[in-house]
Amino acid sequence: MTQENSTPPTPWHRLLGEVLEKLLTPVDLSVYTELAVMNLPPKADILIIRRQQAQWTAAQLERLPDGVRDSQASHILLEFKYTESLTAIASRQALAYDLFYKQTQELTDSDVQTVLLCAKQPRISHLKKYGYVKTSLPGVYHSDWPSWLPPVILLSLNELSDATHNVWVKCFASQLKEKRKAFTILQPLVTTWKLPRRLIFFLDALRAMWFPFLFGGIMKSKLIDEDLTDVGPHWKQIVLQALTIEDMLAYFPPADVLAQFKSKGFLSQLKPKDLLAHVKPEDIEIYENYLTQLKQSSRTSTAKAKTKLKKRG
Repeated sequence: MTQENSTPPTPWHRLLGEVLEKLLTPVDLSVYTELAVMNLPPKADILIIRRQQAQWTAAQLERLPDGVRDSQASHILLEFKYTESLTAIASRQALAYDLFYKQTQELTDSDVQTVLLCAKQPRISHLKKYGYVKTSLPGVYHSDWPSWLPPVILLSLNELSDATHNVWVKCFASQLKEKRKAFTILQPLVTTWKLPRRLIFFLDALRAMWFPFLFGGIMKSKLIDEDLTDVGPHWKQIVLQALTIEDMLAYFPPADVLAQFKSKGFLSQLKPKDLLAHVKPEDIEIYENYLTQLKQSSRTSTAKAKTKLKKRG
């Protein structure tokens, strides 16, 4: 197969970057994808998370995975490996990005924490070979390297706990069961958190790609990044077709839903018993007084109209 006819590889770091950018920007974190780590090219397939505050805020901690949320560094470099696991090249790349980014940005070791994310679970032999040891947190490994090398944290997405703050990145784990658990945990957050609507559509598009049977098998099994990062009318239509009315209404506050209807047209769809079912006994007198005022106003208007007609006659 020639290069021209082959399917372009999916840039998974950009898809992860889309999720993190939409998730973390609302809590005052800056996310950059493919940011230059040197004054001149090349750019790294890397995500940069920058914190302006001295410490993580509570809102930020809710959305950052283990290993990242525990770091005090204000700059987090994420090197994401989706199709490959821990290798010597991956470790060297992470170290190179760490070095060049610090030099270019004039930052110290304490300012920057580099994190290597692996969608595939690393082999025990590779962990030992490349100097990674377990921590008390599942799926989080620290580098047991010489002191003159910067520590690079390793996150094994399949092994991370199912805590809410981990599921955003666990959507990109290699094992389908871990993906499925992540999306199951995320589902109620759509209503309890005020997530950007574009993030909701993006997550639904990812879920449809990995679990096409949920969408009637109409989704392509492999997509390039433009299919997901540009969620246009086609994607919205597919997602909306798979949602129930309850799912759709859950995305919007009741006041916003009611604002779409004119009171006359809306009330005409309700029966008197449905309206009265929400009336409290103590409110009946208020409604009766209001109806009495309306009747009196109507009678007064009718009397005035009759008087005008008589004068004209």
